[in-house]
Amino acid sequence: MKRKIKRAGSLLLFLALGGWLIYLGDRWLIDGIIPVKYVGYILVVFAAFGLCGFNVWKGGPLDPKHDTDEEDHKNDTEGGKPGPW
Repeated sequence: MKRKIKRAGSLLLFLALGGWLIYLGDRWLIDGIIPVKYVGYILVVFAAFGLCGFNVWKGGPLDPKHDTDEEDHKNDTEGGKPGPW
């Protein structure tokens, strides 16, 4: 559950940061060439894909495939011994 909250919080942070960069528009430049609003657009699109259910974290530390439900695996073994198979 904790990783799910981190993923949602990260997407909302990206959405807010992207909106702020879009608001700054052409006033701030990256390397004196690229307006930050384009980086803002990329962050907003990334967050929108994530909020729509796409796995934007694939291969990263917040990848949903790495989630484990500790309650399911809690009673697999007792005292370090393998369960009766």
